[in-house]
Amino acid sequence: SYKAPQGLTGLEGALLNEGRSSSGGVRVADKDPRRAAGKKSRGPPRKKKGGGKTKEWILHKKETQRKKGKDTRKDTKFTGRKRPMRF
Repeated sequence: SYKAPQGLTGLEGALLNEGRSSSGGVRVADKDPRRAAGKKSRGPPRKKKGGGKTKEWILHKKETQRKKGKDTRKDTKFTGRKRPMRF
């Protein structure tokens, strides 16, 4: 007969004891209700990276590409324009 380890008592130990199959494996329940109750993030909240492609950033990048001799499109009043989302 199989006995659950000393630290596992109550529900966990009962599951291990009754779920023991003849092949020697252990059957475990699909989901642990205690884990699903509350998901907490560990550690401090992460800061989102700012950046974003602002007009200043785009113009600066175009200027550096031009200094390297690369072909870039001309600067227009629409550079960096935010467009509405489409489906």
